[in-house]
Amino acid sequence: MIAIAGAKGGCGKTTTTLGLARAFDRAGRLSFVIDADQQLPNLHVAADIDREPTVATVEENNDAAAIAQPLPGATKAGVLPAPLDSEMVDLADLLDRFSTSAGEALVDCPAGAGPDVAGPIDAADRVVVVTTGTERSLTSAGKTIDLAKRQGTPVAGVVLNQSEQLPIGFRARFDVPLLGRVPPFQSAERDRQAREAYDHIAAELLSNRNRPSAPARRHPDIRLPTGLAPVDRELQGGFLRVVSSRSAPNRGAGPNCCCTLSRGNAGPSISPSGGPGKTFVRP
Repeated sequence: MIAIAGAKGGCGKTTTTLGLARAFDRAGRLSFVIDADQQLPNLHVAADIDREPTVATVEENNDAAAIAQPLPGATKAGVLPAPLDSEMVDLADLLDRFSTSAGEALVDCPAGAGPDVAGPIDAADRVVVVTTGTERSLTSAGKTIDLAKRQGTPVAGVVLNQSEQLPIGFRARFDVPLLGRVPPFQSAERDRQAREAYDHIAAELLSNRNRPSAPARRHPDIRLPTGLAPVDRELQGGFLRVVSSRSAPNRGAGPNCCCTLSRGNAGPSISPSGGPGKTFVRP
């Protein structure tokens, strides 16, 4: 499973995800494209498919090939839109159990570097970081790389999107490979240079897959902001999220959380809930 991530919104994660799916298709590889952005899902719009069925249906039937909608212009690529608000599903848990034995799974991650991104990155085997050549996007890419490293997920490399040339100091800035540079284009399906760029990146990913595996993953140790400034300051950034293993069936707050956050007349407070979970507060 490959997470396509990038903290900067609009850097081209969705376009890259679909471009790689079509490149795998041209290489004769089956792939599934999954939208992990539950807040602003738009993969189905970019792919020009229906909003349903969603990836949540896979949890019920456990047959991605039968549920995924065909990606237009491809014969071996299926698309699974993000869950609807009405579908109560733990997306991170679902991704952790998603079988990739039949082909490549490409997860289109949301923007940012918070818990919504941490879940898909933790479930993935590798991360591809997408950025444009702007200073703001490059800085955000660095944050995404740092997040993946804290989670223990190998970074396959960086895709430099919509760029005519390599920014000055690019290679010295990142300690991960440059998978490829995608030039500006109007349509990846019709632009020859864009197709060639995605074909090159897909070939790099397939080649890297056959190399020796990365060292064993260490336990993630990251702070998850609560969104409440006083609480985040007290917790030095937020709740400390500790996952005992990648196969843990439950994540985040809920029945496996040993603390609860509540509001009262005196402001927000944190109290133990007695749960056995993997997420806890360490001042």
